[in-house]
Amino acid sequence: MFKNKKMLAVLLAILMLVSIITPIAIAIGFDDIGNTRYNSDIQFVTERGIMAGMGGNRFAPYENLSRAMFAVILWRMEDEPDATTSNPFSDVANDGWYSMAIRWARESGIVNGTSATTFDPHRDITRQEVVTMFSRYVEWSGHSIDVSSDINL
Repeated sequence: MFKNKKMLAVLLAILMLVSIITPIAIAIGFDDIGNTRYNSDIQFVTERGIMAGMGGNRFAPYENLSRAMFAVILWRMEDEPDATTSNPFSDVANDGWYSMAIRWARESGIVNGTSATTFDPHRDITRQEVVTMFSRYVEWSGHSIDVSSDINL
C-alpha cells in the first residue's frame, strides 16, 4: 500500500508540474519558447498585438530584430494607424507586411532611411538605431522618459 501511495504522489506531482507549465506554452502559442524567464513578457506583447511571432508557431526569441520589425512594433503600439504619404523607399515593397508601418514611422518623423531612397528593412537593427527610433517615438507620442541614477542596466 505504501509503495502505491508513493507512486501516486510522484504521479500527482508530475501532473501538477505539467499542468503549470503546459498552459503557459499553450496560452502563448509558440513551440520554440518552452518555459523561460521571459514567457510573461512574450505573453504581454502578443496579447496586446504588439508582436505576433514569426509564423509556424515560432516566436524566435534568439533571432535578431530587423529595422522593419522594430518599425512594426512601434506602429502596433499606436494601433496600426494609416500612413497618408507614399512610399519613399525603393527597397520597401508597397504590399510588404511592414510597408504601412515604415511609411507611418517615416511620415511621423520616427525613422529615416539608410539613404534618401532606401530603408534597408531586412538589416539587423543596431542598438543606436533602436535608441534613436524609440527616442523619436517617445517625443512624437508626447510622452517623456524619466531616467534616474537608480536605473541598473
